[in-house]
Amino acid sequence: MNLNQIEAFVRIADNHSFSQTAKEMFLTQPTVSSGINNLEEELGTRLFTRTAGRVELTENGERIYIYARQIVEGADTLKKILQEDCEPDSSYPVLIAASTIPAQYILPSVLGEYHKRWPGIRFQLREMDSLAVISELESGKADIGFCGTAGDNTLCDYIPVAEDELVIVTPVEERYQKIAESGDSVEWICRESIILREDGSGTRRETMKQLKKYGISMEDLQVIAMISSPFAILQAVKSGVGITIISRLAAANDIEAGNVLAFPLASGGYHRKFYMVRNAKMPMNSAIRRLQRLMTELE
Repeated sequence: MNLNQIEAFVRIADNHSFSQTAKEMFLTQPTVSSGINNLEEELGTRLFTRTAGRVELTENGERIYIYARQIVEGADTLKKILQEDCEPDSSYPVLIAASTIPAQYILPSVLGEYHKRWPGIRFQLREMDSLAVISELESGKADIGFCGTAGDNTLCDYIPVAEDELVIVTPVEERYQKIAESGDSVEWICRESIILREDGSGTRRETMKQLKKYGISMEDLQVIAMISSPFAILQAVKSGVGITIISRLAAANDIEAGNVLAFPLASGGYHRKFYMVRNAKMPMNSAIRRLQRLMTELE
């Protein structure tokens, strides 16, 4: 096998197209196909399947992709070091893994500003829960990650880049208004049907961390549903399904419009940080360094 074959394999896995890969590498499609066939023969396994005109990785292909991408990126990094050129290769997108709140409410405006300043860099943003973000970085499937909780894994560096408040959100009902006026502690939520984010969510992890300070565990809560989408959770709350604890960023429009009521999760509010997460063993190129600086500027 050679580096060109491995690079072609990675590009096809990313763009799902032999013809597009041929254009990107300035090769003919038969040359690319021949290189992949030779690579499959040498590895003794099929790397791709074709379904409905789309090229997809096989199970073995997915396993090999992780290491193949590291080889290609390592070769690119080596070239840049030797050339004293830290600029990333614009033909490869910077892969971002982000949890729901950063992906939906923070990164779109940040990436918009980034594009204005450095239009030659492309990004691919994948949304998942916080634990999955960390897993993607550990396995080398993402270049950089963003999530709302710091994990325990020492392979990753967690750099604070933004902040948000978690709030208790309820339907607009008189009894909740009275709770707000009475100043009752948060223990009252144990008497209510509550909607939580899914396992692996940073919002959920931070919520339970704060509730633990009040002596409240998962067993004390009357959990009626677990939903991954903040939008769907808010729709359920507005429909009277129950209450929730959610990011103020996600609920801001409904709070401002008076569609829901919001209560602090702690005296003075409970604020949590969002982190830019990177695999400490992977190099951080100039595109990612710029992204970190930009997020600090816009915080």
